[in-house]
Amino acid sequence: GDWSQALRLLSDMADVLVERDTITYNSAATACENGKRWWLALELFFSMEDARVVRDTHSYNAAISACESISQWEQAVAIFLGMAEASVEKSTVSYNAAVSACMQGAQWLLALELVRDMADFRV
Repeated sequence: GDWSQALRLLSDMADVLVERDTITYNSAATACENGKRWWLALELFFSMEDARVVRDTHSYNAAISACESISQWEQAVAIFLGMAEASVEKSTVSYNAAVSACMQGAQWLLALELVRDMADFRV
């Protein structure tokens, strides 16, 4: 599928010393998500730091959504909170994915706190 081609391309880029950047990682992560390979999207997110590739809002959103898809609300919240530590701007998608992950994990109070936070920041 597209996800396997995206991962192969990302790997091939490294083999021929072509710089992989935020866009190439995000594109590969999106392909993994679309192919329902959420764990691979998460692996890409975490590998970005090792590769010294800057993670942007889209990178974080893809990782939070991946966690939501595999019912890992704690990981989703940890990644969401990491956005502030990394000085990455949160978007509506960031909040919605984190809230949804909390709701799937029956973490109602945390979900409500995130919704209030979203309103406070007018996202």
